[in-house]
Amino acid sequence: MTVAAATAALGLTAAVVTVSPARAEIDVYSAPGQYFVNGRDWRTTCEPYSQTQRCRTEIWATQVTQVKGKFVSKTGWYFNNLSYLPSPRSLWKNNPLGAYGKVNGTAKWKSTDGRQWRTVCDTAATGRNGCRSYASARVIETYTTSGGATAYRWVTKELFNNIVRFGALPVFKNVNMNTTVSLKYFDVTVSSPVYEPDGTGFGAMVKVCYTHAHPDAGSDGKVRVSLDPWSFGVLDLEAGATDLAYFEASAVPSSTLWTPLYKETRLALGTCNTGYISAHHGNPDLSTGFTLRYAPSGSADRITWYAPS
Repeated sequence: MTVAAATAALGLTAAVVTVSPARAEIDVYSAPGQYFVNGRDWRTTCEPYSQTQRCRTEIWATQVTQVKGKFVSKTGWYFNNLSYLPSPRSLWKNNPLGAYGKVNGTAKWKSTDGRQWRTVCDTAATGRNGCRSYASARVIETYTTSGGATAYRWVTKELFNNIVRFGALPVFKNVNMNTTVSLKYFDVTVSSPVYEPDGTGFGAMVKVCYTHAHPDAGSDGKVRVSLDPWSFGVLDLEAGATDLAYFEASAVPSSTLWTPLYKETRLALGTCNTGYISAHHGNPDLSTGFTLRYAPSGSADRITWYAPS
C-alpha cells in the first residue's frame, strides 16, 4: 500500500460538509448501497484495495460553496469519509494511514498538495485495532456577526477523513436465498422469499445458529442476536431508481402474514434463532425482487442474499 494510492481517493473539495457519524447497528461505512439510518440518507461504494476493501461513504446534506464571490447553498451527495476494512497490521507497515502497522502508532506528514496529515491508532477515539486520519483543508464555516447576523468565511481546519481497521480479513458474499453461509461464530440461512398478495410486503425465514464461542458472550456463555445487523435492499422502479436502497429491518413495520417473527434473543452455543424477517412497506410498485443483507457492526462481514427478480 502506498500513501499516494490511499490519499488520492479521499475526494476533499474546497468546501467540505461536517463529517457525520452513523450511530446504528448497521455499519453504513462498510457495506455498499444506499441507506436511511438515524434520519439521514447515506450512500456507500466499495472497491478492492490490496487484500481488503476501501469504502467511500457519502451523506445527503446541504453544503455552502462560493460561486462568483457569493456564498450559496446546494443540497446533494457529499463526501463523508473513507473506511479501509479489516486487514492484518502487517499490510500497513509502510503506510502512515495505518501508522505503519504498530500498536498505538502515530504519524504526521505533508501530502504533495501541501496539506498536513495526522494519524492516531488504538486510542479511546479510534477503539482497539483501529486508526483515524485527519487532514487540514480550507472550508467554509458560519459565524455570527457583531450585529447578530449569520455570515460565512473561509477557514483552515483539521477534518476527519478516514478509518483503518485491523483484524481478520472480512467475508464478502453475494448468494441466492436458500443458502447457508458459515461465518466465524454463526451459520446464517435465508429461505425463499414470500410476498403479500397485493405486493405491499415481503419477507423470508431466517435461521441464525451459534456455532463457535464468541468473545463478547456473557458470563452465562450466551450471545445476543437480533434484527440489528439486518437490512432490506429494494429497487423502486416507479421512481426510476437504478441502485438498491437499503433500510434497517428493525425500522420497517413487519408484515402480519408470517409468523413467528425473528426477534432478539440470547443464544447458547449450539442453538439457533429462527423466524421471519419481513417488511410491510405499503408500495406495490417496488421491484418484486429484494435482498436481505447481514452486516454485523462488530465485524466487516457482509453477506447479501438475493431473491429472484
